[in-house]
Amino acid sequence: NLTSALARLTPGSTVSVEFYRGAEKMTLTVSLSGREQKPAPSTPSALAEALQAQYAALDAELDAITLDMPEDAMEHAPAEGDWSANEVLAHLIFTERWLQMYIWLCASGDDNLVWIDNNAAQRAGILQRYPT
Repeated sequence: NLTSALARLTPGSTVSVEFYRGAEKMTLTVSLSGREQKPAPSTPSALAEALQAQYAALDAELDAITLDMPEDAMEHAPAEGDWSANEVLAHLIFTERWLQMYIWLCASGDDNLVWIDNNAAQRAGILQRYPT
């Protein structure tokens, strides 16, 4: 799986990546870069506090963006095939639910949860339940 494959690599490693552009299969060699590693909180309660602070900041940012937005604007997609603001929010809700499940599985020693990215049926169900 991807997690196991990436675990063997370090910053500076090069990997061959295959992908498709339309029907054309392409291959690139990619050098992996590193990320600054922030120290992890030392206790579960410190981790919970750090996450609560991050969530509060993100919630406030989303509230500020959407506070005075009319519902029809939230439902309107800017172009065909693009997502409306409500669809983006539904995607964020689904992603958060998925992340919680993934964390729970990793904590129990299993990281084999498949990511079902951008599933229209999942967004539609969330939008139906939470229209605004």
